[in-house]
Amino acid sequence: MQQRYKRHFEDIINFSEEIRLSDLKKSAGMSNFTKKFAKETNRLMGNPTNHSKLVDMKVNKSQDYITFTWVTERTPKYEDNFNMEVVNPKTWKFHKDNLYTIQIRILDFFKLLKTMPKYRKNKITKQDIKDVLEVADVKIWSDVPAFHWQGANYNLSMFDGSIYPTSIAPEHWDKYHNSDQLLDKHSAGIINSIAFYIPQMTQSIRKFMGLTNKK
Repeated sequence: MQQRYKRHFEDIINFSEEIRLSDLKKSAGMSNFTKKFAKETNRLMGNPTNHSKLVDMKVNKSQDYITFTWVTERTPKYEDNFNMEVVNPKTWKFHKDNLYTIQIRILDFFKLLKTMPKYRKNKITKQDIKDVLEVADVKIWSDVPAFHWQGANYNLSMFDGSIYPTSIAPEHWDKYHNSDQLLDKHSAGIINSIAFYIPQMTQSIRKFMGLTNKK
C-alpha cells in the first residue's frame, strides 16, 4: 500500500482486537499442528489458486459489508468413495458435499471508501478499493469440519472475527492447537493467496459500483 494511503487509514482506524487480512496472511492464522497438514495438501494439490475459485460476491449496503465466497476441493488422499462432509453453520450439523465453501466478509467497506479523497468526485480507482480491502476488518467462515470443531471458529469468535460465531470451546482439539488456531488449512490457503484474488474482488466491486468503464 502506498505510504500516503497507509497514513490516511491509520488516522481513521484505531487498532483493536478485530481481525484483518494482514493478521492472517503468511500462515499466521494456523497452529503448528495445522501447518503440517497444510504442507501435505500443498504437496498433493499445488498452489491453492489451482483448486480454489472465487465464485460469488454479495453486498449488504444497509450493514455495510461485502461477503466473498470461494469453493475449494478436498485433499485428494482419500478413497474415491470417501463421503466428504461439511458443517452447516446454522445447525452445526454435517451434510454431504463435494466442495468446501469458504467466506470472507469485508466490514465497513463503504464507510472506509467514503473517506478516500476522490470519493466525492466519483473518481475511485482500483488502488483505492484494494487499499480498503487490505485495511478493513474481516470475518471468516469455512464449512470445513476442522474449522469449527477444532477451535478456529471459537478463537475467531473471541475477536469478533467469525461470520457464524460460537461460544463453545473445543474440548478435545485444544490439546493439539493453541489459541493461534484461527483457520483450517483450506481457508488459510485462500488467505495466503489473497494477493491473487484481490484483483478479482476489486473488479467485482467496481462492477457493482458501475466503475468498470473507468480506470
